[in-house]
Amino acid sequence: MDKVALVLVGHGSVLPHNREMIEAFSRMIEKRGEYDVVKYSFIQINEPLLEDALMGLAEDGVKKVVVSPVFLAKGVHTTSDITEAIEKAERKTGIKIAYADPLGADPRVVDILLDRAKEAAERIE
Repeated sequence: MDKVALVLVGHGSVLPHNREMIEAFSRMIEKRGEYDVVKYSFIQINEPLLEDALMGLAEDGVKKVVVSPVFLAKGVHTTSDITEAIEKAERKTGIKIAYADPLGADPRVVDILLDRAKEAAERIE
């Protein structure tokens, strides 16, 4: 059976927090053991860029990849930049890539928003 890789893709930033968050998500997912390989990537500024991460997986013999954007909503990056990198990697390598939706308006995200709001409210004097 072919290995299946998961590639998280974040925006990228000159500030370290974006990269640190994507790396942390990658480690947490990897520990769950649901994918044979877990990698992270970025659309801009940070490395590896998505296309480079996909090319590296193909070079390592991975044939199936799921790309999951760590974005809240659909936008230019999720509907154009990411899809273009995926299509380019598929053409160059022949790997099969499935593309997940962004996080979206999901009740699980609402739970996190409410937790953060509660934490903030507790700091009101």
